[in-house]
Amino acid sequence: MLKINSISGGLLLCFLTLVIPTSNAVFKPGKVHDVENVRQNYKDKLNSQVIQQIHSFSKSVLFYKAYASYFDRSDVDLPGFKKYFLSLFEERSETAHNLTTIVNERGGFVFFQNVKLRQLCMALSRKLGRFPHVCFFVLNQSTNQKKAAVPKRHKRKPLKFSNSYKKTMTGKSEKPTTHTMPSALSALEDSLALERSTNSDLKSLMITAGQLNDPAMRVKLDEFLERQVDIILNLSNLVTRLNFYKDTENYALGEYILDSEVTY
Repeated sequence: MLKINSISGGLLLCFLTLVIPTSNAVFKPGKVHDVENVRQNYKDKLNSQVIQQIHSFSKSVLFYKAYASYFDRSDVDLPGFKKYFLSLFEERSETAHNLTTIVNERGGFVFFQNVKLRQLCMALSRKLGRFPHVCFFVLNQSTNQKKAAVPKRHKRKPLKFSNSYKKTMTGKSEKPTTHTMPSALSALEDSLALERSTNSDLKSLMITAGQLNDPAMRVKLDEFLERQVDIILNLSNLVTRLNFYKDTENYALGEYILDSEVTY
């Protein structure tokens, strides 16, 4: 089941708990449980890589849901960007479902992980090459909420981020604060970096399918890659438009104008 708990100000603190039906069997990553009547020319190596891609899409789902919730806050109020990130949320959710369906059609096996916010942010930081802007904000808000709600004797140590997760693409350190507020530009830049990483992962999966002589999987992956081109182009165009206002006193105006025009 999917559990999404809201935190102060309306920003969602997202947790993903995907539960496998109760069974005494122990399933291990990379281990394929055959559906003999269906499975043909579908290798364990490819199945394992497809599972990892499904997990990656599931993490993207929470990432986009967090941003959609953020832009819906009363002190942010950018409804255009809220709808935009909800559309990305829905697209990634559908893609994960479609890829799961493909595995089932090929006689493979899919297992699901428990993904919490902290693990999600750390995993995304490895894909982006830096810590996602929204994670600084959400995790700090979560920490502040826990401080107010938990008796002093039960309080935990504040969240600490290692330097490896604070470095941007240029190698500079980011110093998160409790009032760090992501902008529409930072959200779009995070999303563009994530989708470019996803595109590379899909191409790697396509190469594996070719090496294992699996034309059926290559046809399916080609459809996903075509869609990636459109998503990356759209995000890149939005980043370019907002960059015109970056570091100027008119940035807020540019963000407002683009919010009224943004479409997915």
